[in-house]
Amino acid sequence: MMFDKRRLHPIGILFNFIEAAKSLFLPLIFFLILGPGMDSVWIIVGVVLLFIVVNGIIGFLKWWRFTYWVEDRELRIEFGLFVKNKRFIPIERIQSIDNKAGIFHQLFKVVKLDIETAGGGGDAEASLSTVTKEEAELLRSLLMERKEVQEPNLYEGWETDQKIFSRKVTFLELVIAAATSGGVGVILSALFAFVFQLEEFIPDQMYESIYEQVISQSILFLSIASLILFVFLWALASLWGIQKQFEFTITRKGDDLVITRGLLEKVHLTVPVKKIQALRYHQNIGRQPLGYVSILAEVAGGGSNKETDFSTILFPIMKEVELLTFLENLLPEWELNTSWEPLPVRSRKRYLFRALILFVPIIVAVAWLIPAYLWIVLLAAGISVFFGYLRFKDGGYFIMNDFFSTRFRMISREVVITPLKRVQSISLKQQPFQKRAHLFSFEFSVISKQSGKDFLLKDLSKEQGDRIWSWYSRNRDEKLTE
Repeated sequence: MMFDKRRLHPIGILFNFIEAAKSLFLPLIFFLILGPGMDSVWIIVGVVLLFIVVNGIIGFLKWWRFTYWVEDRELRIEFGLFVKNKRFIPIERIQSIDNKAGIFHQLFKVVKLDIETAGGGGDAEASLSTVTKEEAELLRSLLMERKEVQEPNLYEGWETDQKIFSRKVTFLELVIAAATSGGVGVILSALFAFVFQLEEFIPDQMYESIYEQVISQSILFLSIASLILFVFLWALASLWGIQKQFEFTITRKGDDLVITRGLLEKVHLTVPVKKIQALRYHQNIGRQPLGYVSILAEVAGGGSNKETDFSTILFPIMKEVELLTFLENLLPEWELNTSWEPLPVRSRKRYLFRALILFVPIIVAVAWLIPAYLWIVLLAAGISVFFGYLRFKDGGYFIMNDFFSTRFRMISREVVITPLKRVQSISLKQQPFQKRAHLFSFEFSVISKQSGKDFLLKDLSKEQGDRIWSWYSRNRDEKLTE
């Protein structure tokens, strides 16, 4: 199958024009504001026309000089406006080929193709900004087909006809995922930051007038107004979450997981199974009572598909009771468990102590200075102690052959599963206060998209720490011997 030298779709000229115009837009605005003024209309018209013509020429030349083709088992790209750059990517280095299509891409029936390699860092190794869907599929098939010919099957025990499994999110799951995502918190943070920045540009007299009008309202009015604003922002965040994960579908195809999702921006991701370093089950406090969980993966390499906390979403939400069946079909190479070895009972008081200690000076200060508000601090301390107990109750680990699982919580409950060969390092730490109770903290790290990611479980017993260390050392030595 040949793939001769070719250029991007001609609509790429418009995309290049917009990209170039963005960098010159602010200087143009400053010129129009501070320049000759409206008395020199022809000068302004001339500058605007020059702006359009120059950016149009730049957009065309960048499109004309960007070419790509496949030759000698390499994807080759030439580009550059004044200096010609060449980038040759060996097919065996390609880890995944993902495509995205925003609103404008969908209007012109083109997609953006991101080619990721193991050494790509935080960005894609190469991007083809505007290619037709047919051309993108042709290039993907050609590159991945030749890659598979060179690379042997990693899991010889898994027959070819078993390598198909697919799961699509239902609309009800999508609504629950969006409503419980916590996205309203992000919007509120951005809104507060915008308001604080806006404050500097509002005249003092106007600011004081607005402030007096707000505080003159009754508490009931302010409470209702705040509630309406919160509901509006929550609905906005939920709609955004629905469009982002719209028709989320994950499919196991051979040694890859293929993920498609999105309404305004259609995303097509490919995750090589061999690049998955760890699986994570995530339950926030909104989803746990409903019995729902989201599934994430730490994937080595790549970076253009940034998701939650730089992790890749394998499935946005599903019932917890369905989790094991889903993963056994999706990743049959992984060993999963439902049992946990809990933390020792003597570690419980340390979890409660850590949750309470920060509130002690606050409680003393408030009781001394403003006792009328003491109940608020006591309520917050009570909630903190409750979560301290949940952290103790949910903490635990389990070892199953070559797989290690751990469960812990800060606010949300997390489960992390990783195979031994993906563990980069482990460490057992003991602080002076832990030493008297014969307790240890256990930490291990895996590779993720950006660099590495660490996971910590506090207050294991000495016997549990020795057991983990023995498992890691023995199996690691055996792997090195092999």
